[in-house]
Amino acid sequence: MSVPRTAGSHKVVLATYSSYDAAQHAVDVLARH
Repeated sequence: MSVPRTAGSHKVVLATYSSYDAAQHAVDVLARH
């Protein structure tokens, strides 16, 4: 895995992963009810 040199793109990756993780969590919670 290559590390981007710009902090901007690194933040974008983190934001994308965070939103994806949150979405997966929401789906998991909804699936339990």
